[in-house]
Amino acid sequence: MVGPRDYTKITLAKLNRVSLNKCYNPDCQELLISKDGSTILGNIVHICAASLNGPRFDSSMSTEERRDYNNLILLCTDCHKIIDNPLNENKYPISLLKKWKKMREAEANLEKVVSNPSVLVGAIKAIANLQIDTSSYEQSVISAYNIETKIKYNDLKEYKFLIQEYSVLAGKIETIYNELDKNSFNSKVKLLSIIRNTYLRVKGKYTQGKNDILLVRKNADKIYREIEKYIEAQVLQQVSQDDIFFAIPIIMADAFIRCKILEKPPLKYDFK
Repeated sequence: MVGPRDYTKITLAKLNRVSLNKCYNPDCQELLISKDGSTILGNIVHICAASLNGPRFDSSMSTEERRDYNNLILLCTDCHKIIDNPLNENKYPISLLKKWKKMREAEANLEKVVSNPSVLVGAIKAIANLQIDTSSYEQSVISAYNIETKIKYNDLKEYKFLIQEYSVLAGKIETIYNELDKNSFNSKVKLLSIIRNTYLRVKGKYTQGKNDILLVRKNADKIYREIEKYIEAQVLQQVSQDDIFFAIPIIMADAFIRCKILEKPPLKYDFK
């Protein structure tokens, strides 16, 4: 029986590589691997506890959600003890730990693709080559939409920071699309259609097939997360390059900006 501490190989690889060998606490500079280069000093920490009496336990979560990458961070031993101390629960709430995680993800992913753009190229090719039927869905390519307006309209919270951070690479992604499409690869339309198809399928699970923006807004972060996990899993079945997962969140953010994930705000919308 799978438990909340039975982590997948992909989860462990992502946690370690995204850590940049540093405690996820931005105010801590402790390394997670000893000076011998092999002894692991870091601790895998559940943002929402693995067990009933643990810190920050969320009874609404499933075992799968508790052991999922999205619920885990790496901390040095000292930070782990401090954060899980019951006396510090108010000082280190779930929202703060999730913020630490997103900050480290953004730092690591941007550092990787900026220093090695081929990772981004490889991820775009891999997603565009996925065998997912998109024949029944729109294949038009929408240029960038106002990020803040779309985030607010869909009530996206957890992924807001990452989308804002990754938006700086929109021009780079467009350049890659154009270069690939010179050879009739048609990467932009293929990739965005695949992500749109995946969004509509995942959205249907949460809205029961209804075109209800209130249900979309209620589940926006869950929908976004599920799409990312699905695309990543499909890609990693096709390619052996683990580094490709650094690029997938950046491509996801670009697809969000292009209105292939979540809903496009109407021309006139009252946010009050």
